[in-house]
Amino acid sequence: MISFVDVCALSINLRKMGTWKSFKGNFKKVILNDDSGVQAELDNFKKLVETHSSIQGTVTLEEVLRSRTDIARVLLVASDTKESITDIAKRLDYVADGIDILTAAEGTRKSEQTAKENQKKIIEKLLGTGGAEIAQRFTKACNDCWVASMKNSGEWMFNLPEYQAWADRKPEANPLLLVTGEPNTGKTFLSSAIVHQLQSSRGKGTQTSTRTPLAAYHFFAKKTEKNPENPRPVGTALKCLALQIADRDPKYQKKLLTLCESQAWADGSRFKDLSCKELWDSLNFVEPKKRDVTYFIVLDGLDQLPSECLEELQDILSRLENSLPDSDRTQLRVLATGTATSFLREHFGEVPTVNVPDCNMEEIGHYIDLQLKEKDLLQGRDPETMKLKDSIREKLPNLVEGDFFKVLTAINKINDLVASDGSAAEVESILKEAGQSGEEIAQDVVNAANQALSAKEIEEVNEILIWGIHGELYFNVDCMQAALVRPLLVPSRVPYLFGAWTFLV
Repeated sequence: MISFVDVCALSINLRKMGTWKSFKGNFKKVILNDDSGVQAELDNFKKLVETHSSIQGTVTLEEVLRSRTDIARVLLVASDTKESITDIAKRLDYVADGIDILTAAEGTRKSEQTAKENQKKIIEKLLGTGGAEIAQRFTKACNDCWVASMKNSGEWMFNLPEYQAWADRKPEANPLLLVTGEPNTGKTFLSSAIVHQLQSSRGKGTQTSTRTPLAAYHFFAKKTEKNPENPRPVGTALKCLALQIADRDPKYQKKLLTLCESQAWADGSRFKDLSCKELWDSLNFVEPKKRDVTYFIVLDGLDQLPSECLEELQDILSRLENSLPDSDRTQLRVLATGTATSFLREHFGEVPTVNVPDCNMEEIGHYIDLQLKEKDLLQGRDPETMKLKDSIREKLPNLVEGDFFKVLTAINKINDLVASDGSAAEVESILKEAGQSGEEIAQDVVNAANQALSAKEIEEVNEILIWGIHGELYFNVDCMQAALVRPLLVPSRVPYLFGAWTFLV
């Protein structure tokens, strides 16, 4: 560094000298070949740089020889035999393997980076700005359900012949499988268990297969004032499914990227104009040429769709079996959940169907045990307590028709009864009421509230309902209490009568 500064200083002196000194300097350089020491200092600088590089290389070599005995061995052999390092590395298998591993790792890193960039381009074309959050929302919903579910939840499904034929990709099996049940029967938790099972392995209860399963999931959320209706929920669902598959299948990602970057689709507006049927055909989940891969698509909550959107999706699903060539029947599997009315018999009469309430009796029993344990209810070992617990365990599953909400309602009533020193006869009365419909349960809750609350408390409940239902934001408990303290802050007073239906709004 000092030598470099000296060279700079000498050069500056030569450039800034006066006219007479400049003439003398040029005369000395031309006639006497004297450059006032610049060339000598340049030679010294070059020598120092070469010495520095040599020292740096020596230090690096020392570190390599100290930390990598395999490379040290290669260098020692090369020094003794004058053989090229490449030839030696080929003879030493473990060194060659190490080089191959490093090369493969670098290739994988570059491929992953390219895949991320391609996925980002596809998201922007399909869903526009904010598309990444939309696409991740449904994957997160599926994972959250799986985490929140009971241990071994949904495993009864894996042993059903209908599911096994569907999951095992048997060519003769229908590519569509329907799962039906009323609300609160656990269809969403079951769907998350199925997706997790397909993603984690080839499946418990399914045969071993060389095909790679790729699962994609979408949940149709119910419209509420806080969750406005998506004008094209089916179109959004198909795009999100395509993105999930593209994220896991490089070949499908490449095909989808080519579609998005083609001249006809370059601006992304065409994706907004297509009907659901046209979008399904364009996304082309099935390759013309048979591949050793299967796409599993899980569509959850069809009963939440508006009627016109449901009809569009029904049209796609009802044509699924006939639209797949025989050679491609194992490439695509679709599972759809909803109430029985979501699948019209004239369109889906021949499609295998699993009715959840007919199959989840054992799981309802596990849920009863879990709720009793969490509430520390009837956990004693005395004969009377055990008899009462056995009665609940025996009767309640047969009454609730696979409805987890009815189970929870009954357990909460029993818990309150036990806390108030109620009798066993009253417990039996609660069990008989457990078979009521959701509307009847709601009516009982409202009637109980009307009897238990004072007029002032009823007014406060109505005040909370106004804020909870019509507020633009989510209000926590402190905000609700503030609303009760300062009722004049309510922007528009909505007259609520505390009745059977207004309480449930």
